[in-house]
Amino acid sequence: MSKAIRSIWVRYWNAYGGIRALVRSIFLWIALVLTLLGWSFWSKDNWWEVPISVLPNLLGFSLGGLAILLGLIQPKTMVILSQKSDDEKASTMSQFTAAFTHFVLVQASALVTAIVFKSLKLADVEQANMLTSIGSFLVAVSFIGWWLFIYAVLLVFAVVIEVFRISEILQTLSKIPDDSSHDMPEKPKGEVRD
Repeated sequence: MSKAIRSIWVRYWNAYGGIRALVRSIFLWIALVLTLLGWSFWSKDNWWEVPISVLPNLLGFSLGGLAILLGLIQPKTMVILSQKSDDEKASTMSQFTAAFTHFVLVQASALVTAIVFKSLKLADVEQANMLTSIGSFLVAVSFIGWWLFIYAVLLVFAVVIEVFRISEILQTLSKIPDDSSHDMPEKPKGEVRD
């Protein structure tokens, strides 16, 4: 991995909140519980069909929504949202795009897992002997694939909250007179995390 790509990953991860934000995410834990409860579904053949049919649409909608939102933000507002104080790890804009990035990465990971599982014909989860290493591998990959899928779907709620947070900030900023004699105001405070 090149230095530039690694730097982007580190900036995304820091803006997202790192492992602490991931572990504290209620959606991560709800997805885990729902995955465990859904054993009878993901432990059978063809579990991957649901993620393969749902995630491409969700992924396209997510990327399109982010592009539209970023396109609607005025340059002056973008400058304000891109400010960060000394006590912040990331600006409001970085936090917002990190939430969307996380959402998209989880979706893409779930989709790739399902496609690879299907393409390798790793279909006999139900019939695999759990005591064999192949059976354990199939069950583990099925579990991870379904868990990522459920987590991706639940992250819709987190992203909607982030969009609402940004819309509240944009609404506050829109009330500031657009007069060059005024200094740039500080961005409104407030952080919502899942």
